[in-house]
Amino acid sequence: TRGRALRNAMAVSFFLGFLPPALLGLWLKNNHWLWGSMLLFMMMRAATLARANRVLAQREG
Repeated sequence: TRGRALRNAMAVSFFLGFLPPALLGLWLKNNHWLWGSMLLFMMMRAATLARANRVLAQREG
């Protein structure tokens, strides 16, 4: 369903786009990495939602 696709897109964006650079930023005590992780998260979120939209549109016909 669409809810499942949204959940999966959010999980991928968080675990691949936000978490690694955010943890690196915390470890380095560098605020720029935290802002970069937020930017990367938003970019990943847009990409995963665009892909989910294409896949769902193809399934529905």
